[in-house]
Amino acid sequence: MAGAWLCSTDKGLTLQAKVVLIAGGVAPLCQNPQAERRRVIFGQHFHYHFESIKPNQDMQVVVLGGDELALSWAIQLAQTDLAHRPSSISLLYRREVLSASADTLAKFSALRQAGRITQYTGQPTNCKPMPTDSWHSYAS
Repeated sequence: MAGAWLCSTDKGLTLQAKVVLIAGGVAPLCQNPQAERRRVIFGQHFHYHFESIKPNQDMQVVVLGGDELALSWAIQLAQTDLAHRPSSISLLYRREVLSASADTLAKFSALRQAGRITQYTGQPTNCKPMPTDSWHSYAS
């Protein structure tokens, strides 16, 4: 699938995504050879604003961050009607403990337990284009 990305962490985790929502400071992600290419495609595959994406079932979304904003975006995506809900929603944060209101944490936890959001721990270190011939369910 054209436009897919592999986002890797300091812990060796790699996630594939059609859309990456950046909800926090991820300086290491932006300080690598692919950073210039990402600047060109912001608004297409990389987003700083939830409102700039139009969710659909063809999307695999990775939300980077662990605060109120990141969790709210993941929750909104997971609560999108089934016809427009991304096929997968992952939250990637550098710590296991998230920083949000009790209400937001409860909603996030319920959606995680229901299998609508997957949470991963690790510092994002790189996002690179994925070869189009190897698109598959990828998390290692």
